[in-house]
Amino acid sequence: MVYKKYIKRNGKVFGPYYYESYRENGKVKTRFISGPKSKDKINWKKWIIGIVLLLIIVGAGYYFWNDFGINGKVIAGNIISIISADKFDGDGNFVYPSSQSLL
Repeated sequence: MVYKKYIKRNGKVFGPYYYESYRENGKVKTRFISGPKSKDKINWKKWIIGIVLLLIIVGAGYYFWNDFGINGKVIAGNIISIISADKFDGDGNFVYPSSQSLL
């Protein structure tokens, strides 16, 4: 007769282990047949940690690649000025009246 056996250690269950009982010279003996088959279990915890780390690396790379990092660029107040094409001369230099200052 063949039976299965499970072993519990530290809260984990191992098995099934298959054993065969047989009689030899009037005594019952047990013979080991096979252990648990290896299953291709997916370790979800490692996958999730890997994906989160990958997203952090990609996000940091995108952040610094697009020059959003610490660069010292500052907008003074909420003043936004639109510079039209007539403020430039033919060479691409900005022309402003001498009565105005840049700061």
